Amino acid sequence: MPDWRQPPYSAICRLLGPTSAGTGWFAAPRVVATAAHVLASLQESPFVIVTAFGSVSPGGLHFTAYQLQGSGPGDSDDWGFVEIPAGLPLGCSVLKMCVPDTNYRGLCRVPAFDIAAPSAPLVEAFGQVSLVSAVRFLHTADTRPAYSGAPVVIAAAPVGFAAIGVHTDSNRSRTALDGDPGGGTAASARVYAIATSLTSSIQEQLGGAIR
Repeated sequence: MPDWRQPPYSAICRLLGPTSAGTGWFAAPRVVATAAHVLASLQESPFVIVTAFGSVSPGGLHFTAYQLQGSGPGDSDDWGFVEIPAGLPLGCSVLKMCVPDTNYRGLCRVPAFDIAAPSAPLVEAFGQVSLVSAVRFLHTADTRPAYSGAPVVIAAAPVGFAAIGVHTDSNRSRTALDGDPGGGTAASARVYAIATSLTSSIQEQLGGAIR
């Protein structure tokens, strides 16, 4: 069980509302990255961002349109981010992001929380990156409802651990997207994650906060 008080896990946080929850991570000192559908489910009610060192209140929300049943490449842009006006909470760390080469076929990990247990500790699923395209990739890590928004992490020199995208369980109707013949809706099914657009969007909307 990972210790979320120590890097890189101290970058992971929980987005917790009255009836829904998701996982996110500090991609920059005042930016929590997550999945768009997590923010869509939370935007109508007050929610808090829970870290290993206490809770913080969110600022502005920024998220793309998402469509779980779509089949076009643009329909899987299921990512977004939350601004933290007060900046990085004391004790938390930032998990840097990198874009994997299209030939990358390595191990990945997904540190996340289980929606069924609000007080549950951080858990970690492991899998294999199976395909990387220009804007998304497939991996085989396990998925549960509140894993949405968690970072998909690899060991990347020279920065150590780095996030290569946002974990999102949005593969229900995309079994052939990007040439992948697999798919399905089981917990161990391959899932999609955004690999490039998140970084550029944060830089554009927040004036380079990701750097």
